[in-house]
Amino acid sequence: MKKNLGKLALLFMVLFVVAGFMSCGNDLVDEPLAIIGNWDIGYGSTLTVTATKFTNTSFDDSVFFSYDIVVIDNDDWNASESGEGSYGFIVVKCTTPSIYTPEAKDKFMVVRWQNLESGETSTMEFAEGSDYPANTYFDTYNEAMSGATGAAGFFGYFSTATQL
Repeated sequence: MKKNLGKLALLFMVLFVVAGFMSCGNDLVDEPLAIIGNWDIGYGSTLTVTATKFTNTSFDDSVFFSYDIVVIDNDDWNASESGEGSYGFIVVKCTTPSIYTPEAKDKFMVVRWQNLESGETSTMEFAEGSDYPANTYFDTYNEAMSGATGAAGFFGYFSTATQL
C-alpha cells in the first residue's frame, strides 16, 4: 500500500511539474498575428508579414531587410502606451539588416501598427521602432519592449500601408 501511495505521489508531482512548464510559455506569441499579408508601403516596396517573419522587399524583389517575429500582441502597444483604432505591436529580431544598418544584425526592435482597417481594401499605419537618425536597436527583446517607446523618441512617424 505504501508503495502505491509513493507511486501515486510521484505521478501527481510529475503531472504538476509538467502542467507548470506548459503554462510558462510566453502568451504574447500564442495568438495569430493580425497583420499577416503583403502590404504596399509605396516607392515600389512591399512588406511581407507571415506568422514568423517581417520582411521588406524592394521593387526588384530583393530583400531590403528581414526580421524574425518573437513577440506578438494584437491588442496593446508595448510599455503601456496606446494607439488609435485597432492597434498592436510585434517585437522582431533582425536576421537580414539593410545595407544602411548592418549593426542591427541579431538585435531587437519593436514594430507598431494602428488604425488597422479590414475590408475590401485593408489599410494600416505602421512604424518601425527606430529613433531615426540614431537607429537604436536592443540586445534583448525585453530591452526592446521597455526601451522602444514614443516617450523615448521612437515611433515619431507612421507610414500608411495598403494590403495587396
